[in-house]
Amino acid sequence: MCVDYVEQAIEYNSKDPSNYSLQSSIYLSLKLPLQAIQSIKQAIQFQPHSHSFYQHLSSLYIQIGELNLAKTIYPDSLNQIQELESLVSLSRQLMITHQFDECIPILEKIRRIAPFWRSPFIDLVRCNVFLYRSNEAMDLLSTQCPWMNSLNESDKLTTGLYEGWNREVDFDESVVYLSLLVLWQLNHQREMMKLYRVCKNRSVHDNLSDLLGLCEEFQRLDYEGMDRMRSNDWTGATKALLKLHVLIINFEKNGTPIGKSVDNAVLLNKGLIEQIEGNFKDAKDDFDKIIASGFAHSPRVYKARAECYLSMGDREKAVMDLERYVEITGDLKTKEMINELKSAGGSWRFSNSYKRDNVGKDIGYDNKYGALKTEYEECCDLLGVKITDSVETIRKRFKALALQYHPDKNRSEDAERKFIEIRKAYEYLINHF
Repeated sequence: MCVDYVEQAIEYNSKDPSNYSLQSSIYLSLKLPLQAIQSIKQAIQFQPHSHSFYQHLSSLYIQIGELNLAKTIYPDSLNQIQELESLVSLSRQLMITHQFDECIPILEKIRRIAPFWRSPFIDLVRCNVFLYRSNEAMDLLSTQCPWMNSLNESDKLTTGLYEGWNREVDFDESVVYLSLLVLWQLNHQREMMKLYRVCKNRSVHDNLSDLLGLCEEFQRLDYEGMDRMRSNDWTGATKALLKLHVLIINFEKNGTPIGKSVDNAVLLNKGLIEQIEGNFKDAKDDFDKIIASGFAHSPRVYKARAECYLSMGDREKAVMDLERYVEITGDLKTKEMINELKSAGGSWRFSNSYKRDNVGKDIGYDNKYGALKTEYEECCDLLGVKITDSVETIRKRFKALALQYHPDKNRSEDAERKFIEIRKAYEYLINHF
């Protein structure tokens, strides 16, 4: 509204420098520093001897990190610029020596002076990522990069994400790389794979290319494991999940801070399969690794390990794990199980022992939403195809269902609704293959 008002004022009197000065202030309040700079430059054209205009322009240059220009425009800002340069030099030394904890307050101070300077912002995100402060890094990215919020949408990414790739100001490779690391650390697999699909066919730097390669291999092995589970090939599923576990571990050993959360979800499913096969020692070992990692994981792991302990004859440890599970979830039924177990003879078993159809539900586990299927998997289910099926197989299946439910062939409301569902699912699968 304010922008429109000022534009009308400029249209009415295009030579009034105060209008451009006001427009510059409005742009700055909207966090549009480049537009603010252009406006104040226009004000200077009509009032070239204004001390305050040059001071304002110098301040804007400082805020975007153009310190040499700021010195040239307004020499009186030299003291502030020298202070900022000193802070920047110190932060770079700390970054080089990986003193991320000490670097964060320095970078935050820099950003208070120069909030639109790209380099300190990226360094601040990097510090949080390497310290595994994933939520802090995500907050920074979401605030400064609006396209990050589009990853949470239930359908496909907004056009803003695609367009953003070409706008270096808020979508560059360093930010994409750090964003993928944060999504790995938080185990936000759906968002991670959406971002991967946007970037996978682009020419990118080596670090990002390696991380995209990890995402691609993760997707392949994850799908293979899920398909094996659905066909009750438990040995094949275990092998796929083990490969996935080794892949993630080796990648992190190279110094890339992807965290343990995704690996924990993989190990949980592998452990549950081992449990089904009666390999309780191997299952317990997987659950031990999850709990020892210190990273976020599903509380379900405590309940799963408790059954292993029971099967191995260690009721005391089973009770301890169940009590931990209740402490986290507040589940009253499990609390009743604990009381029953304490008073039982020794042949007590879980009344809701793990079923084969429960395995795999933790793939895609999200701390906020719990166990979720990916949208791609849900669309596959609607069409009755596998996640590894080819485009041609998907097309044939859609054609068969479309003939069955098309309104011209079947006029019932259920058929019409089904036709819309399968059409949307088909479009999604083709667009995201």
